[in-house]
Amino acid sequence: MKLRDRLEYGSKQNASDQQYPVFGKNGQCLSAKKNNKSKKIGIMIGSICSFFAVLSLFLYVPQLFMQESEENIAIAKPDVTAIYTREQYILNHPDEDFDLDGLSN
Repeated sequence: MKLRDRLEYGSKQNASDQQYPVFGKNGQCLSAKKNNKSKKIGIMIGSICSFFAVLSLFLYVPQLFMQESEENIAIAKPDVTAIYTREQYILNHPDEDFDLDGLSN
């Protein structure tokens, strides 16, 4: 229905309350809904891009300013003599219960 048809058939709005249609370059009618929808889409795309920009800023930018320490940290080698002594004791005394669990090892 066109605007004047709605007014003739008992619309509750007056003619002064109605907004006039806006026409584009090609003569097509641009409605307020279409403009609002395009604004909402633009805001949504902008917010998504902003989110990813902030996320990448927190993830990748600190790496540019970090420096590796130049200290060589020496790792202590484990003492294998205790392991060797335990293995020899088990081999030499297989019938003894050295861990006191009630089972012969």
